[in-house]
Amino acid sequence: MGDELKPLIVGVIDEPDLKSAQLAKKDGADVLEARLDLWGLSLEDTRRFLLKLKRIGLEIIGTNRWELEGGRFKEDEEARIEFLIHMLDILDYVDIELECGVRDDVIRKAKEQGVEVIVSCHNFELTPDEDELSMIVSRMKACGADIGKIATMVNDLHDCLRLFELLLDSPMRLSVITMGELGRHARVIAPIYGSALNYGFVREAVAPGQMSVGEMKRLLNVMAV
Repeated sequence: MGDELKPLIVGVIDEPDLKSAQLAKKDGADVLEARLDLWGLSLEDTRRFLLKLKRIGLEIIGTNRWELEGGRFKEDEEARIEFLIHMLDILDYVDIELECGVRDDVIRKAKEQGVEVIVSCHNFELTPDEDELSMIVSRMKACGADIGKIATMVNDLHDCLRLFELLLDSPMRLSVITMGELGRHARVIAPIYGSALNYGFVREAVAPGQMSVGEMKRLLNVMAV
């Protein structure tokens, strides 16, 4: 897996398009996120495309996000999890929601196959207070996450400060995503505070306030991160 001390740029592949993945690598992505829920492919077609994606030469995060946290997978929850588990042998990382009812099953099966686990939590309305953020991280660590991912809406610049402090004091590898226009600048500052995975779009933003991979790479180079 990637260097734990280095903040990684993740290129979000929101459609099954090899040219987008190649562009992400060219623009400076270290890892690709395969947004399986956005692709709209069958199980077998998804596997075939993931195998092609592997040839790009970057590690792959598999994400099949549920609707409760902004995903678009069209089938029921059992089908969503089965779909994701069926891809584990191709993936380097898997993203599973903290609140998913069968989270522990996904984590166990991923670890059996040597796949790193990202346990994620999204709040599209606000950034929780310090106590709630700390509790979220504690739960992520307790369930066996290799990396915790917390994405929250920034409504006040103090929200960014709380998230930076969370990164500095975190007992585990943590990725923090600051959503919304007020949080846009923090997406490129978060790596300085230790954010492990930092997501950028390739052609079109898939989250509020998201930067492109190229923008993020250039700004991190300026700051020598």
